[in-house]
Order: sequence, then structure tokens, then C-alpha cells
Amino acid sequence: MEGNLEIITLNGTFSAEGVHLHLSLSDGDCQVWGGHLELGTYVLKGADILMVKPGLAYMDIVYRLRQESELPIAAYNVSGEYAMV
Repeated sequence: MEGNLEIITLNGTFSAEGVHLHLSLSDGDCQVWGGHLELGTYVLKGADILMVKPGLAYMDIVYRLRQESELPIAAYNVSGEYAMV
């Protein structure tokens, strides 16, 4: 893969031990690839929104994101995730 790629999806986990991110990328010809974001990857543009799921169980993360970023933040739950609280 060469040139500028667009991130279509990005999800993963953040913890004290590190970050593990999965993403889907697309090029200008609309070809799509998926994989892991590796240390040292250069990102030209940032996110449009930061999403926290499940939101209710991770309100501390929502708070920390608000302290660090001016991007819009979305947090939501689906029914089974209420059991995590």
C-alpha cells in the first residue's frame, strides 16, 4: 500500500499496558484493507468524532477524552452492556 489512505473504521482497546487498534483502510480506487495500526504509523488527519462504547461503564474515559480533546464525543450502550455495570 502506498500513498494516502482513508481510515474507514477504527476500534480497539486502550489500557495501562498499551493500545491495540484494528482498522479498515481505503485508497483512492476504493480498494479496502484491514489490519492492525502499528507503532510509528503517521496519521495525516485526525478523527471527526470520538466514540466510547459502552459509554455508561466508561464514563471516566469520556471525562478524560473531554479533558484532552475538543472533538465531539459520543457514548452509547446496547442492552447487553448494562450487565457490565
